[in-house]
Amino acid sequence: MRLSILDRVARFASLELQRRFVVHGTVREYLVAEELAEDLLDIERLLARHGDEFTPAEAACLQQLIQTLNTVGRDLLREKVTSAEELIERDPVWGAIRSAAARCLDCLGFDLHAWEQEELNS
Repeated sequence: MRLSILDRVARFASLELQRRFVVHGTVREYLVAEELAEDLLDIERLLARHGDEFTPAEAACLQQLIQTLNTVGRDLLREKVTSAEELIERDPVWGAIRSAAARCLDCLGFDLHAWEQEELNS
């Protein structure tokens, strides 16, 4: 479950992945922004059930992200946007949560760039 949680955070933290699969997705390869948001919002539940897979320091990094989500992220799915590009590129709430997810990964020592290279080139 640890990898699933990290993958959820990485997918939300990656602007390149969002551009490629949300904004410019194809019929065969695409992601839906709402599903990315729902997956991220679900990490609090997953961490409660699988927190023993993380060190106390790692759990604290994830808790910081959860705190940000609880503060500003609950409106993520309620906002009305006209396009995926507007959401990914210009929405301030989406951008703030993406930045918080990236900070979380950095705190965990997770190499987002290496993850992106693997995900986007596979």
